[in-house]
Amino acid sequence: KTHCPRAGGGPRAPVVLGAMSAQGLPAHILALFTPRPPPQHLPPLVPKRQIRITGIADFVDYFETDPPPPREQWESPLERKARRHKEKLEKH
Repeated sequence: KTHCPRAGGGPRAPVVLGAMSAQGLPAHILALFTPRPPPQHLPPLVPKRQIRITGIADFVDYFETDPPPPREQWESPLERKARRHKEKLEKH
């Protein structure tokens, strides 16, 4: 026997697991449990023509042969801070 400790120790009602009863439910709630229509049948997809991928060997002649221009020097924020600090020290 199983006893329910909150209800004063009386026997617990057996729990029946099974189908839910739709009896007495309002129509707007019953509508939530109606099955959906079957999915629409679509014809099989036609495979697309694959694009042929080639290498760049045909275009190597169009590349530049000149050496690249010199890079512009860029001052990072830490370098700028150090430079300004050094200028302040020289100024005072």
